[in-house]
Amino acid sequence: MIPRSNPETPVHSPNAVGYQPYRSVEEYGPGHSNDRATLVATRAQDPEATEFAQNQEERCPIILCLDRSHSMQGTPIRELQQAIEQFKQDLMEDPAVATKVDVGVITFNNLVHFQDFVNSTSFAPPELRAEGGTNISFAMQVSLDMCERRKDTYRTNGIAYHRPWIILITDGYPEQDTPEEIREIRERLESAEQNRRAAIFTIACGDNSHELAQWLTDNITPSVRPAKRTSEANFKELFRWLSNSQIALSKSSPGERVQLPSTDGWEIV
Repeated sequence: MIPRSNPETPVHSPNAVGYQPYRSVEEYGPGHSNDRATLVATRAQDPEATEFAQNQEERCPIILCLDRSHSMQGTPIRELQQAIEQFKQDLMEDPAVATKVDVGVITFNNLVHFQDFVNSTSFAPPELRAEGGTNISFAMQVSLDMCERRKDTYRTNGIAYHRPWIILITDGYPEQDTPEEIREIRERLESAEQNRRAAIFTIACGDNSHELAQWLTDNITPSVRPAKRTSEANFKELFRWLSNSQIALSKSSPGERVQLPSTDGWEIV
């Protein structure tokens, strides 16, 4: 059985992992990899039979995996918050697109919190607050778990789907991760990309984005898609690129090659 804690009780262990579904907060201690999978599986099964009975459209699932560590305080976290809210508005401009795009959110510092997938018509951007350290590997593990569970749910309900996208945005190195955890997530992300189980995009921001992007490329990012760079000033353009990309995907058939929009508006080269 997975232990439950009072939602208002803080987790004092620097390596503890917390989850935040839409309805409640649940927090766990370090090393609970089985708890991670069990919780994601449980949350993925809640009210979806009704959801898919009402909306049989093929889906474009996307996970926003967002750094909310202390170094994101101030302008970066405000710009990120506004960009996510604009992302929601952009998707809602075309109802035919909105019904096809499903959005999940991971936010991480030394804890990992998630909002499970919902259709973008029901998506509520989380309120971001920057604090704590940085734990990238576990955040990406949970992202991959969520994608696999969502695909299982699609198949169970007869819903066609595009390959899930995972978008990692971070401004820091993962000081909370062990070398073994970093190696493990790199191998898993590489396998997911090569076997077309997910498309992984890693984006470095902040004052050290050049060095960070290179580190992510060398240690985290699948080899076919090196990390890119941006700045908080470009977050809105980045998320506009994401919404335009989802619009392009939604107008194609699953498995079909799609010409994505240019990254010129937000990418630093």
